[in-house]
Amino acid sequence: MSPITFLTLSLSAMLHLTPVLAAQCGAEAYGGAGQPGQCTGAHIASASQSGEGFSSCQLAVNAACVDIVAETGGSDCSVFLYSGEGCNEDEVVNFLDCNDEGDVLQQNFVSFRVGCAT
Repeated sequence: MSPITFLTLSLSAMLHLTPVLAAQCGAEAYGGAGQPGQCTGAHIASASQSGEGFSSCQLAVNAACVDIVAETGGSDCSVFLYSGEGCNEDEVVNFLDCNDEGDVLQQNFVSFRVGCAT
């Protein structure tokens, strides 16, 4: 086997063994917002999504803050906050990109979900 053929086969095998991690994001809703950049109060609900699509809609009545608790490739994911209970697109009040664990958005909302692109 020629050195070029060996190198080509080796690189091809390595590419097939390299795992591709899907974007994922986890977020938690809380009942209070403390100092800027902090959530306080009772934990109300959690949502997460791994890979393309949306998590189920999480009811979080009287929530005042959302916190990013997990992310991988999070720039492809966002947490969407809604003024109504059904996560309807026309009721989006704000969103937070899942760039870094620990990111916080202080915003009153009623429901939320996580969405990720490919």
